[in-house]
Amino acid sequence: MMRCFVSVGLSEKARQSLAGFQKEAYERLSLFAKLKQVEEQNLHLTLAFIGELSEPEAEKAKKALGSIKLEKFPIIISRLGFFGSTHSPRVIYLSVPSKELSELSAAVAGALKTAKLAIKTRAVKPHLTLFRIKQAFNPGALIKEIKALSELPLNLEQEVGSFELMSSKLTQSGPVYQKIASFILL
Repeated sequence: MMRCFVSVGLSEKARQSLAGFQKEAYERLSLFAKLKQVEEQNLHLTLAFIGELSEPEAEKAKKALGSIKLEKFPIIISRLGFFGSTHSPRVIYLSVPSKELSELSAAVAGALKTAKLAIKTRAVKPHLTLFRIKQAFNPGALIKEIKALSELPLNLEQEVGSFELMSSKLTQSGPVYQKIASFILL
């Protein structure tokens, strides 16, 4: 069994820019919370969490995702946000407001449902995780600082020309991601 998700990889330029932003954000946010930073090589744009798949199920997922025929499109990675409540935030992420990205995410969910993998698929807002919050010392101040950082003009552009089926192996030093298959957009 392997833990799987679907994502969009980042260009080297985007990774480097995000690493700089992530460093600045860490310095400001770590005053209010114990954070686990996503390593630069692991930064990606999450489209869907699938869950545990056997080898045959992963093959079904590959076939289903390979049936998606959409055109490539540009995105702008822009605003900082958080998942969880204001009293207990869990994840700090960057959002990517894009109609085309939402369409790709919906196509991924539809393809997985057609492959009868929908039971293990949970809906997800496309996002780029920067930090996992291990403990918030001052949740109110943390949320206020996230909102302040969200006003910074990041506006990082990238073209989405493909997406990937990935596996994630959890280790004591953090997750290790491996590309199972890549799917090119038209």
